[in-house]
Amino acid sequence: MNGEILCKGHVTDLSQPLEIDALHAAALADALKAAGYSRCAAADIIAELAKPGCERSYVGRVATSLLKRTAVQGLVAAWAGGDLGSAVAAG
Repeated sequence: MNGEILCKGHVTDLSQPLEIDALHAAALADALKAAGYSRCAAADIIAELAKPGCERSYVGRVATSLLKRTAVQGLVAAWAGGDLGSAVAAG
């Protein structure tokens, strides 16, 4: 899976423009702020992820990486807890 994650039961290509809700964008912005990007806001994340991967700034690429990492961690945690089917269905 090169640049793809499982989302709501189907594979999502993270190099394509993505729509993300404000709640998840705010969580990504908070993670970036904790990493030193103090001016990063949810609106910045939404705008960056709406671009194709090749047009994203460094912040957009980091947000994409965080999305991929949290998706994989969620699947691993569900697998370890014996609830992989629910995690895949929920995406």
